[in-house]
Amino acid sequence: LDRDASRPAAATTHSSTIETMATVTSRRTDVLMLLSHAGAPDPRVSKEAETLHADGHRVHVLAWDRTGNHAPLEEGEFRIERLSAPSRGGSGLRQLSGFLRFWLWLVGRGRALRPGVVHAHDLDTFIPAYVLAKLLRIPLVFDSHELYREMQTGRMPAPALAAVGALERLAMRNSSRVIVVSHIAL
Repeated sequence: LDRDASRPAAATTHSSTIETMATVTSRRTDVLMLLSHAGAPDPRVSKEAETLHADGHRVHVLAWDRTGNHAPLEEGEFRIERLSAPSRGGSGLRQLSGFLRFWLWLVGRGRALRPGVVHAHDLDTFIPAYVLAKLLRIPLVFDSHELYREMQTGRMPAPALAAVGALERLAMRNSSRVIVVSHIAL
């Protein structure tokens, strides 16, 4: 890594994925992306994965198919592997067991794949990405697709919003690089 661990991660917007990866690793490497949805289609993820692939990185995406409607494996410029486990988005604590199962699967598959970089797409994949980064001693890229705490204001109780805010700050401080949708997030 090119930064002092005591300093917050440098942040960038989505438009500079290659520059972000170049500051995390100077060599071509395997990049593991984590998604809490099926990833089909997600133009942000596809664009980043295609850009990394074009720059010589191998990209493997681990995703959560909550409906069972997607192929468990897709091959192409990058590989998408999906855990098929039913869950309804937006169902609050009722989906906690689904998240725990998904997170354990991410950590297990991630350890087996042994990537050179782990890339967490959104806050709900930060925890397993952080665990993988520590276990494998690899850089962690946190990619915040939205301002989650602000999105949930009025929909979640204040203590839950405070916990989300604390987790967002933790993700920003404990990632090698951070990609945000807006400089407002900084």
